[in-house]
Amino acid sequence: MAHGTLYAVLPPTPEATPPPWLALAAAPWIPEGGLLDHPIGLLGYGGGTVARLLRGASPKVEIVGVDLDAEVLRLGRRHLKSAVRGVTIEQAEAREWLARPGPRFGAILDDLYAPKGGWLARPADLVDVPELARRRLVAGGVYAVNLRSPSGQVEKQIMIRIRRAFRQIRVIHTLEYAHKVVVATDRPIHAGALKWALSRLLEPTARHDSLLGRPGFGSPRMLGFRPMRRLPHHSNRHKT
Repeated sequence: MAHGTLYAVLPPTPEATPPPWLALAAAPWIPEGGLLDHPIGLLGYGGGTVARLLRGASPKVEIVGVDLDAEVLRLGRRHLKSAVRGVTIEQAEAREWLARPGPRFGAILDDLYAPKGGWLARPADLVDVPELARRRLVAGGVYAVNLRSPSGQVEKQIMIRIRRAFRQIRVIHTLEYAHKVVVATDRPIHAGALKWALSRLLEPTARHDSLLGRPGFGSPRMLGFRPMRRLPHHSNRHKT
């Protein structure tokens, strides 16, 4: 808890992580071929929930976490083991960080929220993050964002930007949480990609993984997900 609301969790096992964070962490494996050969950027690092999942699945992947809130970062280090080995954390505003010259990333995972009236809300000035993130991705890189569902005006504007910037877009709805994760890339995304990505994310910590044909924690639905839904790409010529 920080600023009176929940920012991150430290679950007893990786598969017990709330589905929105599981989907964000699985996103680098969803496009064909995966993107783990390149660094991964985490916007809204918080308490390191997504970083711990990624590090557990791929100990060699380079991770850069970005967060503006010094208090959240301090509490994460103190209570949530957010100082994950091999992760570089930069205290910076996300849009300013994305606009800097720097390396390109295989995936940029966006969990940017700020406290508002005792809840977390997506700041209205961040609607252009999808376009900024695309400029920092390698060819075929993936941008994934955690959004509230049903969408408010800010989320709708972000979806318009995503559909203009990327050709392959999938929406992952959760069963119990009022959130959806949008995964966007230019690489092909095949049927069964979510199941495959979750198995790659969780296999190192699950000795009996039924996603790979052995008894274990179950299907994506058992982990709290609805089937992944495809959205069409919209060019700038299309009306919005």
